[in-house]
Amino acid sequence: MVNNSDIGTGGVETKQSIQVKVCDTDFALRTDGDPDQVRQVAAYVDAKIRSLSESTSVKSPMKIAVLAALNIAEELFNMKKEYYQLLQNLEKVEARSKELSDQIEHQLSSFKEMEK
Repeated sequence: MVNNSDIGTGGVETKQSIQVKVCDTDFALRTDGDPDQVRQVAAYVDAKIRSLSESTSVKSPMKIAVLAALNIAEELFNMKKEYYQLLQNLEKVEARSKELSDQIEHQLSSFKEMEK
């Protein structure tokens, strides 16, 4: 979780303060996550915004930031969809693997019975 507030939640404070720059604007953030990952996220957002500002006729920084947010959100939704499809495929593979394992066990048991 990242925010730019220094307001604590009480108890022991575990958040780290970091500085990032997005579109030539410095942000002082506090995070309880990995600071390097937060920096990577900020760099990614910065790159998206810069790419949009170069490729569109929109001049309003707010509109460009919203367009970047929408593009990033679309990427997230697509990745979530792909993730759940992969999970479904994995479940199918696991079920088929169990079926085959059960068949092998049954065949081995039958074979052992025939040897007696």
